[in-house]
Amino acid sequence: MIRLTDFDSERVLPQDVFDQAMQIATGPTGAVRGSNHRIGFINNPQRQDWVISGIRIDPGAPGVTKDIFDVFGKSPQIRLVAQPVRDTGSGLDVDDISLHLIYAFNAPDQANICNLHNTPDMARFSNAVSDLKAIKDDFATRHSVDTSGPLNVHPAFDVAGTEFKTALRDYLNSHLTRDNLFAVSIAGIPERFEPWIFLAMNNTDNGLQPIPSPATNQPNSDPRLANFSQMLNFRGDTPPVFPSPATRNMAAIDCEMNFGNAVTAQVPGAGTSTASAFTGSGDINEISAVIADASASHFFNTDCVSCHTETRKQIDQMPTRSEKNAMMNQIADNFGIHPAVMPHGDWNVRVMGWAPIDELNNTPGAHATISRRAATETAEVVECFHSEKWNSVTESCLP
Repeated sequence: MIRLTDFDSERVLPQDVFDQAMQIATGPTGAVRGSNHRIGFINNPQRQDWVISGIRIDPGAPGVTKDIFDVFGKSPQIRLVAQPVRDTGSGLDVDDISLHLIYAFNAPDQANICNLHNTPDMARFSNAVSDLKAIKDDFATRHSVDTSGPLNVHPAFDVAGTEFKTALRDYLNSHLTRDNLFAVSIAGIPERFEPWIFLAMNNTDNGLQPIPSPATNQPNSDPRLANFSQMLNFRGDTPPVFPSPATRNMAAIDCEMNFGNAVTAQVPGAGTSTASAFTGSGDINEISAVIADASASHFFNTDCVSCHTETRKQIDQMPTRSEKNAMMNQIADNFGIHPAVMPHGDWNVRVMGWAPIDELNNTPGAHATISRRAATETAEVVECFHSEKWNSVTESCLP
């Protein structure tokens, strides 16, 4: 396992930034407005408990297609998922909480299209891509590691686990620094059980600052009074998805942000979310098709709960275990996901990472998870890297 403390002190989530993230997530700002819920910790995990459970490379966030590029530009990123993991001697104890660390390779912004428009530092990112390709080629040559086939846990872990972890640690230590930590988000629960709470933070000159969710209803145009968190809650004291979404993933791509306009209701026809499926008023198959489409749905027009639940909710519409299993296999086949890493359990709301338990096989310990959303994003990224435009600063790599 690669722990946060395995890196140089000023590299991957330095201690002071980690402390800020924990304070915001568990403090009054991180609480879900209109409820008594906020993220808590069973074991109060320290920085050394957090393990890297996922690594993603993206040449053009928030999306690599032309409609998104024309508004947002491109922000090349390396993204990490980190989770508290302890070795109990008889297995791994994984808390139902995770950090999403976003490292961006951005140059000073020179565009006026949108205040969110990004100009990439493609030279720096290209070096990171070259170094990663060298690791891939090295393990393919020396250990016959083949990464073709359905998405799964990287096969190098099976044949050269320790060596591969060391290579990844050194790679991240070389390319991720305090200055390119762009944003941090957290998903977790209030110490035990649900609700699941999602909160995003931007890294500024003054440290981490919570980001008002751009795709949920906002009560006031004052950012200080914004809804910073969103939750999935079945305790009955709020609607299942709260605050309710105000998505725009079925409308033209724009750079509007709800907290700036105090959006108080979903505009009919502008977007869709899994919230309606949780109340029985929406077709989850149609909803999931939009949410999992990376060319339509992204952070600025889709709520957190939707991206974290579209796959599992689609499976859960089936009434029996055998029918749920059949739906899991169908999604896996259609989107190139290995069946072993589908979100097996009803309580798994991960896009990518380790669930605390494998409910399908009723076995304890970490269960690797990859959702439909993660698979479609990965497919776009792979297609982008195979194009000749992935490192262009003036155009998108996909139409």
